[in-house]
Amino acid sequence: MTRKILIVLVLMLIIPFGILSCNGEKSATPAPGSNTGINSDPAIVPSQPEEPVAKEPVKEAIKEETPKENLEVGIREGNLAPDFSLYDLEGEEVKLSDFRGKVVMLNFWATWCYYCKKEMPSMETFYQNYKDKGLVILAVNVREDQGTVNRFIKEKNYTFPILLDRTGAIAKEFQVGGLPITYIIDKRGVMSKIIIGGPINWQNEKYSRLITDLLEK
Repeated sequence: MTRKILIVLVLMLIIPFGILSCNGEKSATPAPGSNTGINSDPAIVPSQPEEPVAKEPVKEAIKEETPKENLEVGIREGNLAPDFSLYDLEGEEVKLSDFRGKVVMLNFWATWCYYCKKEMPSMETFYQNYKDKGLVILAVNVREDQGTVNRFIKEKNYTFPILLDRTGAIAKEFQVGGLPITYIIDKRGVMSKIIIGGPINWQNEKYSRLITDLLEK
């Protein structure tokens, strides 16, 4: 009898404990929508795939560029004229490339050259007629001292720029074999026309047309 009572008491203790254990395990199962500990910070929300936003097509400005020419530097017609720098009668350094955008008459001369002196009056008139339209005359004196050139220019009252090639290095670079010789260089710095010898009457219609056409390009 005592044994039966003990068994009943043991069963009465075990059954409630088992019920509590089952309830505890169930509470550990996360309820739908509950926080599982992952991303437990309420400020962190799992990212959702974003719907693609329609963007307007990018409109690029169309820039028209002048075709770049791979021109050879040289002294033939169609070549890019060799750049150089010389000093004028006032002691200012002058570079050929300073005159890009203008038409240049590059004339090589000397005071002892009869044909050079003969054509200079028409060069002066030509210069006065076209200098405000974009023509530049660079008269390069070859291998004479500044005093001799200065006296000659003042006596004749010429106004176009005079450059001094004291050593003849620039004349050599342009392969000047005789005087006068004139290189007509367009606005891009390209040799357009080479006129060998003289005297040239620059008032002649063909030279006026040549310069006018280059100025209008």
